[in-house]
Amino acid sequence: IADVGVDGCGRGALMRHADSKQLSAGEADLKLQLSHAELASFVGEEAAGRLDALFRRFSGGEEKEYTVKIRRVEAVAGGRCINFHTDVSRRTMQVPLNNESDYDGGRLVFATKEGLVWPSRKAGSATL
Repeated sequence: IADVGVDGCGRGALMRHADSKQLSAGEADLKLQLSHAELASFVGEEAAGRLDALFRRFSGGEEKEYTVKIRRVEAVAGGRCINFHTDVSRRTMQVPLNNESDYDGGRLVFATKEGLVWPSRKAGSATL
């Protein structure tokens, strides 16, 4: 887990964007794709550059383009959740936009040989 310095203003801008898109789409599980330029317009060039550098540092030398996605899941009656799954990408980076104390559930969990692990993550940090 790395602190990449996505500040509260940038996280707030991304959350407001996702909120507005979710309201118009009416979906409980919204996935938005952003270009690097769009990401930078929300979080600033410096923060977007830090995210890019961190992601590329773990690329194994590959310089391929990547996709930025924002996911917003709305709690609904019946306990909707994202099912356990394996990401199909070679690399995935997650940056929580809000603090764990702001919601119930929704924590990142890894299934390991030793059992389930829930890393503690602060808003704006990155997990690869």
